[in-house]
Amino acid sequence: MAQLLDYLIPFILYVIIANPAVYKIVRGILGNWVANAEGLATFPGLVLHGLVYILIVGWIMTTLSAKRSEYRTRSE
Repeated sequence: MAQLLDYLIPFILYVIIANPAVYKIVRGILGNWVANAEGLATFPGLVLHGLVYILIVGWIMTTLSAKRSEYRTRSE
């Protein structure tokens, strides 16, 4: 089950972060350089969302692996 989560979590986060609706929201906060009015990403907006994705997935995967390693016994 843990191995499935290693693939499922990044997939779900990608679908959320790469969604045009999210680009529109971020455009409303940060300005027109992120995306156009339809939610189509500009290159700087794509880089921004890519960095956010890497940071979030890295943090979540590090947190999950730390929790998994806490509860191992000698027999494992």
